[in-house]
Amino acid sequence: MRRGLGALYLSDHRVTLNGLAASAWGDRVGSLDVSQGTGASQPTVVPFATGARTALRFDGTNDQMSRAIATGLNASTRGLTIVFVAQGRSGSSGDFPVIVSARAWLASLEQGYAICANGTSVSGKLSAHFADGTNGFDHGSANATASRGLSTTQRELWCVVFDDVNDRLRWYRNGVLDTDAAPAWPTATPTAAVDFRIGAAPAPAATRWCAMDLYALAMHTEPLSAAEVAAYAAAWMPLFGVRS
Repeated sequence: MRRGLGALYLSDHRVTLNGLAASAWGDRVGSLDVSQGTGASQPTVVPFATGARTALRFDGTNDQMSRAIATGLNASTRGLTIVFVAQGRSGSSGDFPVIVSARAWLASLEQGYAICANGTSVSGKLSAHFADGTNGFDHGSANATASRGLSTTQRELWCVVFDDVNDRLRWYRNGVLDTDAAPAWPTATPTAAVDFRIGAAPAPAATRWCAMDLYALAMHTEPLSAAEVAAYAAAWMPLFGVRS
C-alpha cells in the first residue's frame, strides 16, 4: 500500500489539540502537515463509537484544514489515488461539498483535482475533478461520479483512482469496485498550484463546505491497482470499524 504514498493522515496520530479542536494534523509519511490557525474553523476531535478511534469532525459551515501544495500531494504523470475513511453528516453547504481539493475553483477545467461529497447537481453522488487547464473533467461532467454519495449512516472506505496511464476514473467502496468510467481525460498532467485543502473550497468559492467525520486520508502519486485497494480494505476496514 506504500507505492507512491505521498502523505498519510490518521485521526488519532499527530493531531495538535486546541481544547477539543484540531489546529494541526501531522503527516505520518513526511512533513506535509495540514493546519488551521483560526479556532472557529478548526474541526472538532470526537471519540470513535468503541472508544478505540477518534475522528476529525468538519461541521459543513466553516471547518477546514490546508497547506501549501507539494509533490506528495500532486498527481504524477501516471496519476493519483486518494484514499479516505469517512462518514457524512447533515449540514454540508454548497453544490459540491469538498472532501479534498487542490484547485482554485475559478474555471471548470482549471488545473488540479478535487473529490466532493453528495453534490446537489449530481443527484447526491460523490464526484471528481481532474483537469490540466484545457482538457479533463469537472464535477458535473459525464462519467465523473461514483454510483452513490457518502453515507451518513455508517463509516466507509473510499479509494478514488485517477489512472492517467489508461485514462480511467475508478471508485472503490470498501474494497469493491463501485464505478469504472472513462470521462474526458486531460492531455497533460494536472498540476495544482494552489493550496491543498480538506473540508472546503478556497475563496471566492468558499461556500462548498463538507460536513463529515474524517478518520483517515492517504494520498498516492500513483494509480493503485485493484490488489492494492483490496490491501487497504483488509487493513483499514477492521481498524476503523467499517462494515461491508
